This record gives sequence, C-alpha cells and structure tokens, in this order.
Amino acid sequence: FLILEEDLTLNKAISKVGAQAIFIVRKGKYVGVADFKKVLRSRLDVTVTKLKGNVRKTSTVTEHDSILDVAEVMAKNNAEYLPVVINNGITGAVFAKDILCHALELDEAKNWKVSDIKLVKNTKLLAKDPVALAIDMMHEQKLDHLPLLENGEVTGVVSYKDLLKKYLALPPRREHSDRTRRPMSTRGADPNVPHLTNLPLSNFATMQNLVSIYAKDSVLNAVQLMQKNNISSLIVMDGDRYLGLLTMQALLQNVSALVVRANFDLNFVGLTALKVTPAEK
Repeated sequence: FLILEEDLTLNKAISKVGAQAIFIVRKGKYVGVADFKKVLRSRLDVTVTKLKGNVRKTSTVTEHDSILDVAEVMAKNNAEYLPVVINNGITGAVFAKDILCHALELDEAKNWKVSDIKLVKNTKLLAKDPVALAIDMMHEQKLDHLPLLENGEVTGVVSYKDLLKKYLALPPRREHSDRTRRPMSTRGADPNVPHLTNLPLSNFATMQNLVSIYAKDSVLNAVQLMQKNNISSLIVMDGDRYLGLLTMQALLQNVSALVVRANFDLNFVGLTALKVTPAEK
C-alpha cells in the first residue's frame, strides 16, 4: 500500500493508481482515500489541483476486528480496501478480495453460486456512447467497470482506471488570454482541458480478452478470478446470454449479512485439583 500526503497533485496521484491501496494523510494522520470518480466528473487541471478536496472519508479497522465485521465496514463504505490503524497510525491494509476468500470458507457461504448474488443489470452502454455517460453512471451507481453491449452481446468493458490513465493524465492545453497575455487560471475547472467527454467509449475500453463467469459457477471461483485479474466486477453469462455484473460490493453485502453459527470449545479447568470421592467421579 501507499501513503500520500493530501497536498500532492492529482496527476502524480493518478500515476500511482496501479498500486494495490492508496491512503491519503494530513500530517501523517489518515483522512481518507482518493475520490477518483469525483475527479473524473470535474474536468480539473490535474497538474496543479491537489488531492485535498478530492478525498473520500472512510472508516478504519483494527487488527482485532473479525472477518464479518470488516466485510460490513467495507460494504458500508463502498471500499475495496481499508487501512488498519493503531494509535492513529496506518500499520497495514486489508483487502476485500482477501476478506471474501476467507469468508467463503465458512459453512454458511462455501456453497454459494454466482446466481445466488444480486447482479447489477441497469448498465446499458454502447461502444459509440460518449465517455461522459459512463462517468456519470460509474459515479451514481458506484461502479468501477461497465460492459459495452451491442444487440445484447458484450463487446467490451470500460473501467474507471482506463479513463483515469487515458483521459485525465493527458496534459491540458494552456492558452493565453488575448487581453492580459498571461496564462489563464488553472485552478478548478480549466476550459482549456481537452473536451474528451464526447469521445466514444470504444477509444477507452478493453475490447478483447474480456473476463467473465457463468451464473452456475461458484462465488469462490468468481473471487479468485477477480484476484487474478485485479478487478472488482465480473461479467456474468448464462450460456451466450449476458445477465449482469457481479460486483465486489454485492459480495461484501452478502457476507456481512451472514449469521455464523458459533463454535464453542469447552475447557474443563481445575478438575485435577478437586477432591472427589470415587462415587462422585
């Protein structure tokens, strides 16, 4: 995991997106995670805009929290990872994929099928649709990936990481004002940032080697696929028919709702010290 100060510029933070977890701090104290989906909607000049103001607060966990407790906190915070904090200091990171793998070893969850989990279905995008449409949908539905459909067939997938790296990381064009001959202000929304929101999603999407799973497959296989490909959503198919998206958040919600049967270990202490008669034994 990485720890970044909130006064770092957005473009430098975006360049770190490949890291497993990024935590934002103020003078060493945890303040949240970077809200990159908010950044995507804002058309900021990422070369001068700071992380501060684009941070989403989340809860923290401790090393003593249970797997189900952590899953519940992650579900409530819509988080793929959370910091482990001791005495206000970040000592580690816990990841949703790891929590799910452990939770799926429980008797109550080990036989789950993908078909048992509620899928996201209201994501109808075409390759020719503008980037702006996907950005709004990701923000409103809290999704990291969106499938592109053509006549009901999945033709590609667009992720917010693709958009960050290919869209916001491009340097803005800074033109000069005719009246002042000085550079225009780059704070906030910069009118000279390229208007790429109208470009088609096909320019930013992954169109080959799409990762999918069948509804009849186990949830454990789904989570392992997510781990292997470093993604948080999976295309779910029934034969050749697209059913919807399986999201990590849906899995976390299911896990956090589990009522796990308690296992008790009975320890008999002190019997050897008792003085009992043969009849009492």
